[in-house]
Amino acid sequence: MVCDTENSPRFREAMENLSNRCATAYAERQVLPESLTELRTCLFFEQRRWHHFGEDPNGQSGTYIHALLEGIRRKVQSREVE
Repeated sequence: MVCDTENSPRFREAMENLSNRCATAYAERQVLPESLTELRTCLFFEQRRWHHFGEDPNGQSGTYIHALLEGIRRKVQSREVE
């Protein structure tokens, strides 16, 4: 497999934008993404964000991460996988 270094930054930006939009939607309306892929993408970027902060998530961010995990768990248990 060849790594497409030209498109990698655009892909990262798209995934980061998705994650930020989803975090805002959850903060404002307690709405989570519908697809397992989006839930997993958001969880990945939240982990990455807090790793860069060098801290554990707390408060509203911790609640959001827990909600993402619960959303993933529900999708997997109900076999709603893509």
